[in-house]
Amino acid sequence: MLLTERPPRPSTLTWQLLMEPHGRSGAENMAIDAALLERADATDDAFLRLYRFASTR
Repeated sequence: MLLTERPPRPSTLTWQLLMEPHGRSGAENMAIDAALLERADATDDAFLRLYRFASTR
């Protein structure tokens, strides 16, 4: 295996459902998504995040 290759993932994943009750700015949502992506890459955790954007009116 090359150093850049990852070991195979398990055949089943346990997903964590994350539901955001309040809206956030686009930048905040993107920062949270980036942190979750890093965590998923490091730990093989899986997430489904449902969120909304804050009103800018």
